[in-house]
Amino acid sequence: MRPIEEFVYVGNQVIVPDQASLMRCYYPIIGSEGYALYQYFVAFYDNGNHRHKFAAILNHLNFGMQPLKEALAVLTAVDLLAFYQSPQGIYVVELKSPLSIEQFLKHAVYSSLLEQKLANHQ
Repeated sequence: MRPIEEFVYVGNQVIVPDQASLMRCYYPIIGSEGYALYQYFVAFYDNGNHRHKFAAILNHLNFGMQPLKEALAVLTAVDLLAFYQSPQGIYVVELKSPLSIEQFLKHAVYSSLLEQKLANHQ
């Protein structure tokens, strides 16, 4: 993946970005760069109508390629998005809504990760 390469959004998605859940539950796990990238994707979502260059993300969020790759990996790991390359070589971003706080806390892995992150900061 390079800055000049392009990505598209999966169309016809209904994303409900629960801000309370994102900040309270996801943020300690995904960090500021993951949070910023998810918000960027939600804000610039265009229903898959256009191709976008990764350079636009890098410039807008003042990221380098390595932080972008790491943020994509962590967002994928917590199922806030799917990220893959199409057979035509175009990268694809499929946004997903965050779990509610209640759903998040009932998820064994996510709640354990959150507990570990919060314990490490005390």
